[in-house]
Amino acid sequence: MKVLFVTAPELNRRSMDSILPPSASMYLTDKLRKNGHSVTQVDLDTVFVQRGELYREFVKHPFVLDHETMVKHLSGRSRRSEISSLGEQLLGAIPDDDYDLIAVSSRRAPGTALIVQSLKQRFQVPVIVGGDPDIDPMEFMSLVPEADFFGMGMGEGPLPELIDALEGRRPIRNVRKLINRVKGRLVLQEGREVTMPERGFADPIGLDINSYLFQRHQFVMVPNPGSRPLIPVQFIQGCPFHCSFCQVSAEGGSKVYRKDPEMVAKEIHHLASLGIRDFAFLNNTLMAGRTYPRRVAEAIAGTGVKLRWSDSASFQNIVEDDLDILADSGCISLTFGLESASPNILKKMLRQYSTEKAARVLKSVQEAGIWTQVNVITGFPGETREDYELTARFVEENARYIGALAVSPFYLVDSQITRHPERFGVRIRNDRKGLGFRHIANSIAFDELDGDKLTYEQHAPESARRAEDLLDRYHRARDYRRGISDLMEVHDVFTYLRGPDDLYAAIKDDGLRFLLFTGAQCTNHCADCPFRDSPPWVTQRSKDDIINAARHARDASYGRVMLVGGEPTRHPDFLDILLALRDMRFREIVMETDGSWIDSRAKAARLRDLGVRRVLFKLQGKSAQEHDEVVKRPGAFTAMVSAMKYAVQAGMQIGKAQPTWLGALSPCMSRSHFRKLRQKRAD
Repeated sequence: MKVLFVTAPELNRRSMDSILPPSASMYLTDKLRKNGHSVTQVDLDTVFVQRGELYREFVKHPFVLDHETMVKHLSGRSRRSEISSLGEQLLGAIPDDDYDLIAVSSRRAPGTALIVQSLKQRFQVPVIVGGDPDIDPMEFMSLVPEADFFGMGMGEGPLPELIDALEGRRPIRNVRKLINRVKGRLVLQEGREVTMPERGFADPIGLDINSYLFQRHQFVMVPNPGSRPLIPVQFIQGCPFHCSFCQVSAEGGSKVYRKDPEMVAKEIHHLASLGIRDFAFLNNTLMAGRTYPRRVAEAIAGTGVKLRWSDSASFQNIVEDDLDILADSGCISLTFGLESASPNILKKMLRQYSTEKAARVLKSVQEAGIWTQVNVITGFPGETREDYELTARFVEENARYIGALAVSPFYLVDSQITRHPERFGVRIRNDRKGLGFRHIANSIAFDELDGDKLTYEQHAPESARRAEDLLDRYHRARDYRRGISDLMEVHDVFTYLRGPDDLYAAIKDDGLRFLLFTGAQCTNHCADCPFRDSPPWVTQRSKDDIINAARHARDASYGRVMLVGGEPTRHPDFLDILLALRDMRFREIVMETDGSWIDSRAKAARLRDLGVRRVLFKLQGKSAQEHDEVVKRPGAFTAMVSAMKYAVQAGMQIGKAQPTWLGALSPCMSRSHFRKLRQKRAD
């Protein structure tokens, strides 16, 4: 059977930075291909990475921003709208073929619903949805009639069995964990769910892995500084803990299923054979038993492949003596859920550890050379100002051992709190939408019955204020100007390899370097340039936009800036931009150029006076003939050599614009050149 597996886009993102390949798609693709089926994988988030103008059209649309607007659209009262035409543009990335089944992996309801509607209209074949649609699956199915089926739980159960049914090998009514449409009614077909040990390997073949190497921030496109693909892997299902606020523990906890460490090592070795070296383990916690983390680390180390990986951990079950073993196997980052440092709140959260142990573990992890991220919740029901102060003081006192701090204002989802609200001092409101901070569609409104006894309207902004205050106090304790929370994504952890304090040392020393994209205009005409068909928003970037990006970077503690393009000197306001950068007092201004503008000593001196201290020249060949043939501009090599001489005479340093500059991929680097670089790194 020909299966099209589409990962729906997450339309609620603030920006398109740090996206990962879709793990559900890769695991299910492996399962189906081993069963003899043909699978085409498409991740529509990568379309946004390539087409920023389309992304911006989506994120500002009422369909995405407002739940009621989305429901109105899906229920058929607003079917023909501009959002539908945007969906059709997204589908341009999907190749035409005679598919027999379409499987859609959901990240959020708006993107999934829109894509299902558009796919059904285009291909007219059965559609099954799975994953997390952000609303109840039954509600989703009632709103989106184009979806024929919904697979519950891990897709390795319902999806292969549905294919068997469509091919006549079993009745559809016997497919387990499937929501089916039977005579106009939605029917949930129960059955045993697949568990983690039954899961195969992740299969990234067919995905454009290069697309995950670029980060698109809200103000500028910059490459992922890691310059290597980062692949998500999961080998533990469930969680041994029973946190009261967690959806996983809604029924008093989840049974833990885990792969044998040797199977984990085989999967990692399989992916490493494809040239992959960086892994984000997406387990709820690596601490699924006291000896399990060490056994996994030893098995990974036994592959003999030099890897880097990160995962979540817990203060409860961690064995500090195993930290060196984890580090030796390639662990560079562990994320801990501190959540609170108040004994009163920890008790309500059903968290079983002391803050003294948390402090000791954080120090031990850093001493092992492993980066730490700490998650904190502000505004947990019943949290008083005194409770919050205990958490803030813990963070300040242990800031040197916290590599990154992630703070989340509390929002309520289905959990032990909603099932037993009186135990946790809350009154559930009928407004299921709530005011929400993140999961607006499924956050639940509530009023406090103890602590400060805040109504939900009071509680929501107070939680946000505490979150902002906590980040500010953490940043001051780390001794730098402003928080860089948006930079502390998993990709960034894989960039700073010499110890958890490297990033903060760079911040304090004004050492972070920012790639300032000035636009795609260029003097050269390279055939394989990634910007050849750039849309207007890339080609015609305004001066104000560029200067605003630089100001954001300076506020975010970047001390150095590098101008890239295209060709920066082709921008009509190029000199005004340099003047603005000089006035921002960047420690260093560097510029990539083809040298075409620097045709005199006076112009070189002008660059120097505007603060440029280093010029990197885009050399594309070993000889004048080879260079000119690549850039398709006769005399380009000779002009570049002259520009180099003028730059040296003006007192500037010169160098070659490498495919990687200080660990970052050059935006002007072609895809074909990048593939060669990636292969070289893998070798």
